[in-house]
Amino acid sequence: MKILLIHQNFPGQLRHIADDLKTRPGIDLLAVGRDTAPGLQGVRLLRYKPHRQPSRQAHPYLFSYEDAVLHGQAVLRSLQPLANRGYRPDVILAHPGWGETLFLKDLFPNARLIHYCEFFYHGRGADA
Repeated sequence: MKILLIHQNFPGQLRHIADDLKTRPGIDLLAVGRDTAPGLQGVRLLRYKPHRQPSRQAHPYLFSYEDAVLHGQAVLRSLQPLANRGYRPDVILAHPGWGETLFLKDLFPNARLIHYCEFFYHGRGADA
């Protein structure tokens, strides 16, 4: 089974899952993290970096959306060469908080996508 783990700061909250999966026979494990992610020994890590920062000229409400799109594009670009060579994960386990998973189903439509949903947003106040 091919499992793709995605976290901006991999391993982040996926550390214990990755530690367990890397010891299981029959698991092909791959991770994706930002260029600053610490990584985890024994887990192959693809690193990405958005090609630019979100525009400060855009409406302030759109800043986080643009940032998420840029992260999603960067992850897609990092995985595209593998997909072109036939890589198809069965399961994708990801933290979606920075936008990394926005375009994954376009690249891997048959993969099961599981989100680690840590944040719940409100129109006012803090993340809770």
